[in-house]
Amino acid sequence: MNKPIGVIVASLVLCLWAAGRLEAQEKKSGVGGGLRGKPGPGRQLPGGRTAHLETSADPSFNPEKIPKLAVIVFGPQHRNRGQTDSERCVEDVFVGVLMRKGYSVVSRSDLQSVFEEQRFQKSGLTESDAAAIGKILNVPAVMVVKVTDMSTVSKRLPANRSVTEATAGMGVRVISVENASVLWIGTFRQSRIVNSKSDVSEVLADVAKRIASAFPPQKSPKESTETKPGSGKADSDAPDNGPVKPGE
Repeated sequence: MNKPIGVIVASLVLCLWAAGRLEAQEKKSGVGGGLRGKPGPGRQLPGGRTAHLETSADPSFNPEKIPKLAVIVFGPQHRNRGQTDSERCVEDVFVGVLMRKGYSVVSRSDLQSVFEEQRFQKSGLTESDAAAIGKILNVPAVMVVKVTDMSTVSKRLPANRSVTEATAGMGVRVISVENASVLWIGTFRQSRIVNSKSDVSEVLADVAKRIASAFPPQKSPKESTETKPGSGKADSDAPDNGPVKPGE
């Protein structure tokens, strides 16, 4: 049964609120964008957080050849009955970051139509399945995002103090539609102390933002012909006449 529009709107508002709150915290603590490299296992962050980020790219991977992507998100216990609120939130974060990096992204409705018509199962999605979906959608690559962990645990500290630790993990594969090969892989896992168990969705949004930010930007081909300030000509049009002598 479809969810009421009000419930969907409320979940999206919560997702945006969590993302905004995270950005404000990052600016205050000075850790925003600091995990785009490889921090190493168990790096301790402000607020009792630990983070693990790993990325790897195939030598043939060239972001310039991927102007458009399809993004598929599923959770650890996906039942192929439409998106959960958490999956929708993760997808929104990835789409927002990818668009800011210069990529075009397939619409959610188009992607959902392919799953319904072709009867693909997200829970057992293979590289070949992803490539087949990409061909139908006419995109060069498909980004498959899997939420691997979304949990909370209560911990007792000295002085009989109890706290809640939330953990979220995610794995991303970018699949070439041409040959079903893996072009890029990213994994990210983060734990931190939260106020309540419901705040695990905030940690999940943070993980999505961090790993999406680690994905290379898409450089437009137009960049090679942009006009330099004061040159009056694009780089590709400028003749190579060697060094200019004084007085010329």
